[in-house]
Amino acid sequence: NRLGEVKILTGFNHFIRSNAALIAAGGDLITAGPPDIGLPAGDDKFVVTGSATSGELTITCDETKDWFMEPGAYLSVEMGRPQNASRNFFGGPYRNAGAIAGEEDPGPTPPHVLTAPFTLVATQKVWCRARIIRADARCSTFFGAAPFAVGA
Repeated sequence: NRLGEVKILTGFNHFIRSNAALIAAGGDLITAGPPDIGLPAGDDKFVVTGSATSGELTITCDETKDWFMEPGAYLSVEMGRPQNASRNFFGGPYRNAGAIAGEEDPGPTPPHVLTAPFTLVATQKVWCRARIIRADARCSTFFGAAPFAVGA
């Protein structure tokens, strides 16, 4: 937790966490436990930009990650409510913007575009976060992109 204390979660907690994220991304319920122990790593190349004109988010991610060419895997993206450009911190709430589904070789075709769940207004600052959900329902912890100023 945030205080550095170890928190033990049960298998049921993991089942709810994983399947809730998977269903929100458009996947199907998975009742079998994952064959691999551990969570997928985040994506350090995750970048988001947005346009007020189109009302869309453009996602850039690491296309060498395992999920990218794995059918049934997703990159689930969430967007925070746009803020004044002077804000330097955002703690939430976030709204689901959609997911990019992993596909067999060559993977999803860039650019990856999602419709913004909030209205984008030029010069506002927006925070986005995401998590990787593997086909066996294991999902990474949330990782964020640097906040961006909405373009015209």
